[in-house]
Amino acid sequence: MRRTLALLAILLPPALASVQAVAADEPRLAFNPANISRVKTLMANDTEAVRRWAVQKAIADEALSTTPRGDRKIDAALEALALAFRVTDDRRYADKARALLLDRADRKDWLTDMPLARRDPPWKSDLGMGYAATSSGIAYDAIRATLSPADRKRISQGIIRGAIEPIINDWIDGRARIHALDTMGHNWWAHIVFGAGVAALALRDDDPRALEWARRIDQASVEWYGFAGSRIESKPQTYGSDGAYSETVGYAELGLHSLLIFRRSWVETFGTQPSPIPHLNKVADYFLAAAYPRSDGWVSVNFGDSRPPSCGCHTLADLWALGDRKPDYLTYINGFAHVPEKDAWRDATNLPYLPDAAARQSAQTAVARPLTTLFTSQGLLTMRKDWNADSTFFALKSGFTWNHNHADASSFVLYHKGRSLIADSGHSSYSTPEYDGYYRQSVAHNVVTIDGKAEPPSDLYDGSHFTGAIDHLIDTPDMRFAWADATGPTSRYFQRNFRNIFWIGDTILILDDLRSWDIGQYEWLLHYQGGSQEGRQDRATARRRRRCGRDASLPERTARRRIADRLPLCDETGRA
Repeated sequence: MRRTLALLAILLPPALASVQAVAADEPRLAFNPANISRVKTLMANDTEAVRRWAVQKAIADEALSTTPRGDRKIDAALEALALAFRVTDDRRYADKARALLLDRADRKDWLTDMPLARRDPPWKSDLGMGYAATSSGIAYDAIRATLSPADRKRISQGIIRGAIEPIINDWIDGRARIHALDTMGHNWWAHIVFGAGVAALALRDDDPRALEWARRIDQASVEWYGFAGSRIESKPQTYGSDGAYSETVGYAELGLHSLLIFRRSWVETFGTQPSPIPHLNKVADYFLAAAYPRSDGWVSVNFGDSRPPSCGCHTLADLWALGDRKPDYLTYINGFAHVPEKDAWRDATNLPYLPDAAARQSAQTAVARPLTTLFTSQGLLTMRKDWNADSTFFALKSGFTWNHNHADASSFVLYHKGRSLIADSGHSSYSTPEYDGYYRQSVAHNVVTIDGKAEPPSDLYDGSHFTGAIDHLIDTPDMRFAWADATGPTSRYFQRNFRNIFWIGDTILILDDLRSWDIGQYEWLLHYQGGSQEGRQDRATARRRRRCGRDASLPERTARRRIADRLPLCDETGRA
């Protein structure tokens, strides 16, 4: 046995080999001695820390008296119980966590999305398994010293059988893998795989394969973040060098938070940094630029399947925990705290990293970031008058259409005085007919259509080989200009589909340069929140619909009628 351990220490990288010298029963993940010591210090001097701790203790106390039902409630209870035990040394919390872990370990299958098991080939892992692997690993690490050898074996083997092996086989191991980065290499990949990584780190002293699993997942994290896309399959790059994500704010948070929880667990376990990921520090720029401060709570641009309350709050809290501590991260997190599930500091695993009173005070100042930001990698432009709450904010999207991205090339939103004046229509539940039949299509967005058409609906599932772009920007104190090109995604109907945006003083001017293949009726779609009542203004808006087309050989009578109706004529290029 000694020879085997010595050989393992030689083969593993120094960071992994050094773990052999640490006491086996000492927690090393979120609730390690250093983190718990900081929690106790904070609670002795900080009323905010006391309040946060009281919330977690209440969750733990409820779990003592009432067994939680549902996997997400079990996950939250496990983390709260583990924290409560480590802070109070009250064995009741550890015993309850033990009971929940044993019950989960004895499950025959940890899969919760059962229709996946009926696919060909069958999927053996899902999003719920990513959550379960993370919470079970963190809780097991925290109470391991209280467990008998038989309990340790039963729980560790249950986690391996129920979560780690199915995930490794489905997503990592080339001998059994059914997913790849060019098919499912977006938020699902990250959330599921990095959950297995946290669990593997928790089992480092229980199974000789655990450290190798963690090492392989660490290597894979670099491949996932840096995936450059696939032109053959019309798949976008996962993250651009500017930090923007291919599938909107909400899904960026799901993938990045999972990645950073794994990286936090790695640092907590080994005391060294995991594999470097180029440009990872840019993701905060993306989240902040996509946010709109309001006096009654911040919102994010909700292009695609994202929602206005979506944010990168947990991601920025993770960056703070890893040592990247910028005051505007805290301003951002506080801005979304009006939505309980977006309040990153309410998580049990984040309590050890709660900023102290001095750090929190630094977040009271206004954000000092650029007023105009362009993410060319994903075709996202944001402009604002200033960073004050309820100011004027404009955002435009002209990028990739696929999966969680809608057919919205050159669609824009506008906020003013805290209100959404021109809105994205959002989305419904994925299972409803309206999701594919309306919300994801061009007609649900603030774009120009011809005869009601812009992007083909097939792009939603097949992707578009011809992406939109925003690749020209002039940003001066007196005038801002951006040029968006939606011709590629709409090229079935448009020869030219250019949108020019001018922000001059207090005026935002949009000029569209259009040319269609055929004669038809242009419509400028503007969606808004709330109701409406038809009146003279609405009839005037209806008269502003333009009719034009490629064919310039129209009868003279038709031309005269257009002049009488004050509608534009087509020139020889078919442009209005």
